[in-house]
Amino acid sequence: MDKSLVVFKKYCKTPSTKKMYEYHFGRFLKYCKKDEPLITADGLLSLKEKILQTYVEDYVYGLRNKISPNSYNGVVSSLMIYFSMNDKVLNWDKD
Repeated sequence: MDKSLVVFKKYCKTPSTKKMYEYHFGRFLKYCKKDEPLITADGLLSLKEKILQTYVEDYVYGLRNKISPNSYNGVVSSLMIYFSMNDKVLNWDKD
């Protein structure tokens, strides 16, 4: 298992939160693999911030019309926790 995922799971407080965050992060990773098939969770962290920011923005914006507004925060929160726990700084204030 990638080290970044171990760190990510360590900071999930409850089993239900851990399960939900793993699910949402897994879907994001699958989304990234459509462009870069060999990318891993640790590999995401080695991408330049600008490229990673684009991946996150495109993914999140693409979900806005596909998922319930109640689910949207879970998706964004899972990505925020993953990247912040692995010391990757992204801009989350964009609309």
